[in-house]
Amino acid sequence: MISRPRLAHSPRRRIRVDEPHSRTSLSVFVSGAGAGIGKAVVERLAAYGFRVFAGVRGASTNGLYEAALGVTPVFIDFTDEEQVARGAAEISMLTGPEGLRGLVNAAGLIAEGPLELVTVSRFRQ
Repeated sequence: MISRPRLAHSPRRRIRVDEPHSRTSLSVFVSGAGAGIGKAVVERLAAYGFRVFAGVRGASTNGLYEAALGVTPVFIDFTDEEQVARGAAEISMLTGPEGLRGLVNAAGLIAEGPLELVTVSRFRQ
């Protein structure tokens, strides 16, 4: 039997967004927050009072979350390892020892065409 790894910190309980409690100290990172599902998730979590780090890519999303309370844009392109490291360091600095309480992966790339024609480098993106 394979046992689940134990966490060094206290176990986390499931957080229900409709529970009345302080969510301002609960930080969540959402990738792909520039549009679509990621943007909708950011807006919903911010409306519920969570502190949201919105992972956005490129200058076209610059200013998207400037006026939103509780939303911090993090400019990150997951195909660039340096940007990933920089984004992780920025979030770590801003959250401190509390860290992130949630992660929503909504980022993705579309590679159109038959799978056998997609290059390995494009597939790994």
